[in-house]
Amino acid sequence: MSVFNEIRTRIEDALSAGPLNSLFEGFVLKPSIAGDILASLYNGHHVLIMGPPGSGKTVLCKKIASLLTDITVVRDCPLNCHPDRPDCPWCHSKKKEDILAGTKPGAERIKRIQGSPELCSEDLFGDIDPISAYEFGMRDLRSFVPGKLLKANRGILIADNLNRFPEKTLDIMFRAASGDAVAINGIDDLVKLDVLILATGDEGTLKTLPSWVLEYFDVVRLNYVADLPTESRIVESVLGHTLHDRSLETVRQTRAHADVERGAGTRAALHLNELISSFELFDGKDKNAVIRKSAEGCLPHRLRIKTHAEVHRTAHDIVDEIVSEMTGETHEEEPLVFLSAADLADIVADIAKIDAVRTPLKVGYFDLLLQRMKHFPDLKFSVLHRAMMAKIETLYPERFGGDNLTDELLDDVETARKRAEERDKRLKEQLEREALAQTIELLESQKIIKKENKGWNLDKRGVSFLLQSLYPKIQRNRSFSVEGSHAGGTKTFTGNGSRTAIGKYRFGDRYRSIALRETIRQTIKQRKKEIGRDEIRVYRESNRTRIDVVLVVDLSGTMKQLTKLWYAKESAMALSLLGIRSRDRVGVVAFSNKAERVAKLSGNAYYLTRRILDLNLHENAFTNLGYGLRIAMQTFGRRSNAGNRHIILISDGDVNAPHPSPEKYAIRQARLAARQGITISSICLGGNSCNPELMRKLSIIGRGNIYLVGADNIVDAVLADRNALSA
Repeated sequence: MSVFNEIRTRIEDALSAGPLNSLFEGFVLKPSIAGDILASLYNGHHVLIMGPPGSGKTVLCKKIASLLTDITVVRDCPLNCHPDRPDCPWCHSKKKEDILAGTKPGAERIKRIQGSPELCSEDLFGDIDPISAYEFGMRDLRSFVPGKLLKANRGILIADNLNRFPEKTLDIMFRAASGDAVAINGIDDLVKLDVLILATGDEGTLKTLPSWVLEYFDVVRLNYVADLPTESRIVESVLGHTLHDRSLETVRQTRAHADVERGAGTRAALHLNELISSFELFDGKDKNAVIRKSAEGCLPHRLRIKTHAEVHRTAHDIVDEIVSEMTGETHEEEPLVFLSAADLADIVADIAKIDAVRTPLKVGYFDLLLQRMKHFPDLKFSVLHRAMMAKIETLYPERFGGDNLTDELLDDVETARKRAEERDKRLKEQLEREALAQTIELLESQKIIKKENKGWNLDKRGVSFLLQSLYPKIQRNRSFSVEGSHAGGTKTFTGNGSRTAIGKYRFGDRYRSIALRETIRQTIKQRKKEIGRDEIRVYRESNRTRIDVVLVVDLSGTMKQLTKLWYAKESAMALSLLGIRSRDRVGVVAFSNKAERVAKLSGNAYYLTRRILDLNLHENAFTNLGYGLRIAMQTFGRRSNAGNRHIILISDGDVNAPHPSPEKYAIRQARLAARQGITISSICLGGNSCNPELMRKLSIIGRGNIYLVGADNIVDAVLADRNALSA
């Protein structure tokens, strides 16, 4: 009976006996997920279980594999052949009287292999044992050690972290699992296997695996247990004792935190509970200190922080914040006005985008800022100020309410009216200033702005909100790479340093890259007693090349539309945010009459954003594009890696300086950059005064791309050009 028929029979028996959940031996599953898994197994399909770390993917695979029962096999057969059908090479090499029946327990029919970029076909099928090969010979079956895929014949193979398997290994594995007869190194006969594959992977597995691999699978998505009592019962059943009252709740808070992309799993709750119990045993006087110490050692490395949040905080900061809330150690006063995350994001956008707010706030001019808010009443900053005024007036009526003037107190009604008007005006001005002070104090307490010199600028959390608004655009333009798909293991823009292939030794290869097992195998194949240079094999790595990008932004009078400058600023911030994960460096140069370096090459998104936000248009200024390219070349410096330097030029191309030939000067600078190995892409902003022909010439000279866009498409064009470098 095949594995497929055996599992189908077990499911049919369970259907007639009772609830299907009994097949998973107590593993808690939603009925819909349990139904999906059983439907796939009933039809003999391989199953890919996706989910975050610690959600129970591997445990579930083991529970499914427990459907297998004891079977009759040929004794000492590595492929578990049935005595009536001894079809493998090992059984063929035996005499008929030596083929004896034995029993294979169901638990031993399950094999597990861990995904790794270094995994090769020999790990699955097996390889020659060097010592046995010298004794019996290369072609003798006694020299061959079967791999886990062969040992899983007539059983189940659990492939953990399928997204980390090299593509070549996946190809061989699924050819065998689909029923095709496969050839194995060192064995003359073809081998046909009967294996069911249960694979696991993280949330991004579908994006990294080749499409042809996904064709073999039914996909089931597993998530953290949503119900607190249910998850508590699961953890207690594993621990064998009552769960600590705060451990599970602390872990669950990491999943709900606004700055966390992926929180800690049920496994983390188990480990945290064990640490708390141990620390209480050692020194349990301060319960809150025990929880904090345990959480700091168990949780931060399990969290994946959202990209925009990495600018202003770490995983340790988030865990510390969660523990403080759980233990009640924070005693912050209730703010006068509640602000949601969306409100804070809108206020940050006002401060960054609207010069009418940013400039007086930066220099601390309250009177000017109050006037601007009256002119722009729809801004979120203005709305917050009015809400603060109303709240203060309600809380302190004795300070900001008018006097109850009567005829008995005042002789002249007209004088009383004038005095009341003057007083009301004075009180209103005082209220406005107090409300503005409270508004700024509230934003400071929320770490949106901070005091610098005479005024205020965006703090790290404010910058984080600003970058968060760009995250959807980055996701839309992001390119993905497949781990281990590059057969040559050469240096690429999207590599990650993993070992992707094995090749011959070349002069200059590092000794630590030597693939010892493959080297010995080649030596045996060549029947040599000593390892020579021709037999040495090394791992090839996909090392990622860092890219240095300088954004050259036009600040001249031809860019007088404020939206053009704002979208140019946004593109620079988006580029810096993209560089956090890709380890690129970004610099910014601005030009008008002359040019200046606004930000040096850096991978610090916070530094770049702060420098970019201070850019202002230069009214009635000339457009000296060539000088901007010249300063951009100087920004790279002499030690920057040749071949990995790129300039992105944002302008309408309407150059008018220096005289007598501004266009020729710009072209001359572009040619100089090209001779230094610097590539140039041009983003030409449409308008009445644009010069797309010049921008196209510059991109052709710089062997880059040309984009003709409106102001609102600058960000997409910059990100598309950056991703084009990785293509």
